Amino acid sequence: MSCLAEHPKHIKKLFKTKEITDDGRYEAGALGHLWDSRLILWSWFNCRGHHGSARSGSLTLKQWSGNSWSLMSSMAARDQRTDRWMDRKVPTYTRPLGEEIWVLLLEKAVAKFCGSYATLSGGGTDWAFQIFTGYTKIVAYWKLDDDASTWRRCFLNREKQLQNGAKNPLNNWYGWKNSDVHPKGSLFGILQEHLTKGGIASCIISGNSVNQAEVKNSGLYVKHYYSILQVREEEKDDETKIQLILLRNPWGELEWNGPWSDGCDQWNANPKMKGRIHTNRNDGIFWMSIEDWAQLYTKFQLCPLEDVVHLPEEEVSSGAAAGDAAAFL
Repeated sequence: MSCLAEHPKHIKKLFKTKEITDDGRYEAGALGHLWDSRLILWSWFNCRGHHGSARSGSLTLKQWSGNSWSLMSSMAARDQRTDRWMDRKVPTYTRPLGEEIWVLLLEKAVAKFCGSYATLSGGGTDWAFQIFTGYTKIVAYWKLDDDASTWRRCFLNREKQLQNGAKNPLNNWYGWKNSDVHPKGSLFGILQEHLTKGGIASCIISGNSVNQAEVKNSGLYVKHYYSILQVREEEKDDETKIQLILLRNPWGELEWNGPWSDGCDQWNANPKMKGRIHTNRNDGIFWMSIEDWAQLYTKFQLCPLEDVVHLPEEEVSSGAAAGDAAAFL
């Protein structure tokens, strides 16, 4: 959802109900091959106390402002430790940065499709991309060596996914060709072309990364997906070029603290460049150099949102072909 937040028109396509309703009943649309049924949603959500105490209660809809939904408390929340009713509460699971209700509704839709909120613990953005876009041919690039010099391109296998259960967020069966590898120097162009054509992308640092100590000290997290928002080549104030990538932590906070992070010396040394592209806010969004990003991250996934985003022809669509490899990853 953090990736889709940059594409409000596509978010609207996910809902058959376009206007606020008096009874709080909403219908989510069916897009993907995995999401093959209509889902009726009610605007009631589990919530808890703002500071983590166990409180009962719910959130419901307030109004439609023309381009967004707003939240209101439909009832006070009860603090189970003091047995007193409190007014302040927050959603138990996903939370919007502002007052966007679509975040809660989409999470509830997927939880209903899969059977419970508990089933959404874990899984990958590749499966979520399929659910939210209807595109099944997700592409991933995996880092093959510690120096990030070589990356293998893989393709989600729809048939294998369906065989293993479409409602399992952990069901990500990839196929690849051993010869389908790409140098680190090509990653910027691959991402730039994909994002320019309207695609969405995410990345992750695997749990077996050899740089875990470095990752921890840098403010990043292993086994945690980040949205890729932009890649761009910028001219520094000394007229030299640098390739940067803009990421978002979906938690809305806790950012990279290395070179080109918010408030770092590189921005102060390049005030003109800073004025063009940088804002210093604790919102989970941060810049990195492509070099640092490729060194720390181990996998990124690409998903089209528009028909103009075409996938390569070398897809392995039926598992391991002769001389190739396929795995459940």
